[in-house]
Amino acid sequence: MKKALITILIIAVTAFVFTGCATTYSAANGKLAYAEVKGTDKGDIEVSKKVLSIIHPSIAVIGTDYYSNLDKMVEPALEEKGANAVKNMSIVQSYGILDYVIAYFTAGIINSTTVTVDGTAVAQ
Repeated sequence: MKKALITILIIAVTAFVFTGCATTYSAANGKLAYAEVKGTDKGDIEVSKKVLSIIHPSIAVIGTDYYSNLDKMVEPALEEKGANAVKNMSIVQSYGILDYVIAYFTAGIINSTTVTVDGTAVAQ
């Protein structure tokens, strides 16, 4: 019985370690900017960037701070589509196994995450 319980516990811990985590920020009605975005649809965009931070992104970001500067992620994709706005925008912050490994081996001092922005590009 004890051996079976330990085996189940090991499987549960292993499954937890190899799972990811994601936080999604979006608006159900697509009005994330508190405005109705009108114009010509230019297609869908999806941009993902890796962010490294010290302890937490609000303390210090190594490289570009995409949390505070989403425009640096989105504008190149919009220019590529010939658009200047995004409707139905979704912002997802996710962690994968590599992100957990980085945090584990640095005792949580260095953290890694992926920020993804997607939506429909619109020319106004």
